[in-house]
Amino acid sequence: MGVADRWKDWDEPQQQGGVRFSAPRLTSAVKLILLVNLGFFLALWLVPKFFGSGAHDATTWCVNVFGLFPADWSAPYLPVWQLLTHGVLHDPGSLGHIFWNSLLLYFFGTMLEGMLGARRFLVAYLCCMLSGAAFHCLGFLLGLGEFDKTALGASGAILGVVVACAVYKPNQSVLFFFIPVKLKVLVGCLVLFDVFWLIEGMSGTNTGTAHWIHLGGAGCGFFGARLGWFQRDLFARFQARRAIRVEEKRKGDDELVDQLLQKISEEGLGSLSEKEKATLKRASERPKG
Repeated sequence: MGVADRWKDWDEPQQQGGVRFSAPRLTSAVKLILLVNLGFFLALWLVPKFFGSGAHDATTWCVNVFGLFPADWSAPYLPVWQLLTHGVLHDPGSLGHIFWNSLLLYFFGTMLEGMLGARRFLVAYLCCMLSGAAFHCLGFLLGLGEFDKTALGASGAILGVVVACAVYKPNQSVLFFFIPVKLKVLVGCLVLFDVFWLIEGMSGTNTGTAHWIHLGGAGCGFFGARLGWFQRDLFARFQARRAIRVEEKRKGDDELVDQLLQKISEEGLGSLSEKEKATLKRASERPKG
């Protein structure tokens, strides 16, 4: 079954018989992201415990350099890498942060990867991460909220994944603390929660959470799925266009070889220039088929 065929089945009504819990198979791209996130978290958490205060300073430096902190951005120091690196680091002092992100990524990431495939899923995930970081920086530039802490974590990318799943399968039943709810209802509540606390932050309440990142990721997840951006395989298109260019070049070379052979037939081999002889030699060494 191709990608286009899978699209048709997403909005079909769910089978009757209630909600049943089942652990999804861990897909390749989700597994990679989980390993990266957990690896960095364990490094930031364990190294200071084994190597003392010097390692603690190194951890602090790592968070400051690779976490997202737009207040530090000023020409010529523009650490644009933070737009991506913030998403693979999690607060080493908060086990709940990495736990809930990993849990959501496991359940909803595998769902979305099953629909898009690994390559499209990774592109969608990175786009949601970048969109969340961009919104966070925009909120800072506009002075809308508190930005006195370094933003860490994959929450923006993961909320984008959850929202995309809700766009594709809005009536999918999921268990929220063992209560069955439709995915579109759950996502609506999550987004409204972030909007509420974002407004509270703009009025002076410091929630300690980067709600701009959450909403930026959610917006990318919504429009990316709704407008069909996530279904597009840009890499495959690039390969197809490259193959077309190679074929056009091969046809052009064949025409040139025919002209050179005609020239030899009429004027002899000595009439060819060194460049034309080199062209014939390359054509003779080219694989057949």
